[in-house]
Amino acid sequence: MDAVRLMKQYQQKGFFIIIITNQSGVNRGYFTEEDLGRFNTALVKRLAHMGVRIDAIYYCPHRPDEGCKCRKPGTGLIEKAMHDFPIDLERSVMVGDRDDMDGEMAKRLGIEFINILRAKQF
Repeated sequence: MDAVRLMKQYQQKGFFIIIITNQSGVNRGYFTEEDLGRFNTALVKRLAHMGVRIDAIYYCPHRPDEGCKCRKPGTGLIEKAMHDFPIDLERSVMVGDRDDMDGEMAKRLGIEFINILRAKQF
């Protein structure tokens, strides 16, 4: 499945394109928040070059053992996004590559989940 094509399709339908990501490498000391910021900036620019507008990126810097609410499959980052954007949860879709994180978060929110690695068409 082509993730860029999928994002474009949802963007054309008026959906917000928001990235929610676990980045425990920050708290593990593998990279800094500044490094992550530079990566995210480059990612947003590259996707824009391909015709995809990223509305926001939210990340959790915590390790799994820290038990925070924002780490997927927790819903804290989605709750933050819903505070920042007029998101219609009933019409929302979660796209990800892990059933245990992305799929479980979608289940907790009662929204559709598309596993990008298994999906054949969209």
